[in-house]
Amino acid sequence: MKANMQFLSNFLNKKSEKYNLNLNYIIKNFFYVGGEQLIGSVLGLVVLYAMANYLSPTLAGEYKYILSLAAIISSFTITGMMYGVSREVALGNDGIMKYALNKSLRYNFIPILVSLLVGGYYIYKFNSIYGLSIILATTFTTFTNSFLIYKYSLSGKENFKLASNLTVCTNIIVSIISFVAFYFLDSIYVMIIIILGSQLLITLYLFYKYSYSSLKLRNLAPAILGRYDKYVNNQSMLNLFTLTAFNLDKVILFQLLGPRDLAIYAFSTVVIDRIRGVIKSIGAISYPKFVKADMGVMSVRLKAKMWPLFLISTIILILTLYLTPYIYKYLLPQYYEYYKYAMIYSLSIYSVLSILPYTLLQAKNVNKSLYIYEVFNGLIALLSVIVGIYFGGLMGAIIGRTIASGVGVLTIYMLLGKETNKS
Repeated sequence: MKANMQFLSNFLNKKSEKYNLNLNYIIKNFFYVGGEQLIGSVLGLVVLYAMANYLSPTLAGEYKYILSLAAIISSFTITGMMYGVSREVALGNDGIMKYALNKSLRYNFIPILVSLLVGGYYIYKFNSIYGLSIILATTFTTFTNSFLIYKYSLSGKENFKLASNLTVCTNIIVSIISFVAFYFLDSIYVMIIIILGSQLLITLYLFYKYSYSSLKLRNLAPAILGRYDKYVNNQSMLNLFTLTAFNLDKVILFQLLGPRDLAIYAFSTVVIDRIRGVIKSIGAISYPKFVKADMGVMSVRLKAKMWPLFLISTIILILTLYLTPYIYKYLLPQYYEYYKYAMIYSLSIYSVLSILPYTLLQAKNVNKSLYIYEVFNGLIALLSVIVGIYFGGLMGAIIGRTIASGVGVLTIYMLLGKETNKS
């Protein structure tokens, strides 16, 4: 066994030299981060089963609508802390933790204020359930995101094993709580209190255990703090576009087609989105390395080595097309007649080809290209859903979102080529 492992290590070292890539590093850490995402996806299917079989389509659609709206409102704060902290910790500046957390907590008043306005509007319109749910979901989500700083610090130190193990444990506990809540409850705001509230409590505990001591470190030099502010502010604005584009389609579907169609749409997209989440972990693994790498050299390597990711995506697509009818038959029997929607959306798996180019632009803080990408990609995604609904209803929305994902891939490679020529 030991001899086989040594043979594999030597093989990877030779390939690393040939392709100028640290394959040992990538595979080792993908095992942790990708495993975290894979386990999260399996747990997500368990929760999906509970939601599809224990909640009515209308209640499931309303629940997804509240969470999507809360995610959009929560983006009006310092969401770029994730990569900002990872970036500075990767450069050896652990003292950024206290400054980053204080800044994040200060800016949390913005989404909470917006949630009070939106929730107050619903309460004024005699829908107190929606109103209270929006306020609670936004508050829990906003503070959970702030205290996830412990995970960003571990990622910056390239301690992916510990970060992944902690995330898996959190996901297991929250998934069990979600399953039980869906089985026993039929009140949206009570489910939100139990599910999102438990997630916040767990995050607070892990922050205290793994990052509280970092808050005692001495403040960094003003130049480093200024660099952090500039980077985080830009990333937060980019995240605002990203999170809005990712969730706004669900809000539009709810308003135009109703909660039942939103539930069908959510179940049609969730499986392939989960699979993409597993593959996207490559970006998180690569980020600390990209921070230190040369932009021009790395971009050339990325464009030359995209075929393995394309091949993996094709294999996943074939397997997904084959398994989708069975997933719907046994996990989502109420929605079986809509499995073809999920098969169409499976084509969006090729959007994973944009992961590494986007991560490289993030690591190098190429703000202009990132803004162009996020604004253009968000508008295309939004228009594709609206136009799709107008011409084809729910099926049109699925087709439109799938086409938009392909446009996004082409856009990021065009922008990467432009930045490569500059460097």
